Amino acid sequence: MNQAAILQQSSRRRWAWPALLAGSGICCVAILLFPWLVRQGEAAAALSVRYVFSHLCHQDPQRSLSLAGVFLPVCNRCLALYLGGFLGVLLAPLARGHSAWLLGRRALLLGPLLLTGLDAGLDLAGVWNSTLWSRVATGGPAGLGLGLYLTLFLESRPRAGPVPHRGNVGQ
Repeated sequence: MNQAAILQQSSRRRWAWPALLAGSGICCVAILLFPWLVRQGEAAAALSVRYVFSHLCHQDPQRSLSLAGVFLPVCNRCLALYLGGFLGVLLAPLARGHSAWLLGRRALLLGPLLLTGLDAGLDLAGVWNSTLWSRVATGGPAGLGLGLYLTLFLESRPRAGPVPHRGNVGQ
């Protein structure tokens, strides 16, 4: 690997992991601080958090954890996905030495996603009643896999840019 390629790979690592860690951490903190915002009377901030997550979750109180008497702005499955995703991003540096192997084993990511989809789909179809534990047991590993894979993928993908000039090829 030449020096330019090493520098490009290094610069990707500099932004991908901290950006994903910050983004996933902010989501988790916003979810978990939501009850505090409500209890403190911070209506504008609480409504903003609920609004943002309303685009990502059905927010059914019957399927959401209650902290301090306030339901979280996401359901249990989404909470497990967010916390699992944060954990996946957090653990990604430990897996960097195995990123090629992990990225080549898509079943490790697709398996938990499929189980999450099955749990949700069978519940919607009335075949299976998903429970708190089935939502957490499927959402957590799916989030972990997504956080880990997304981080490793962004760190390892070639950077898009201009094709280097190679002279007068074919003339």
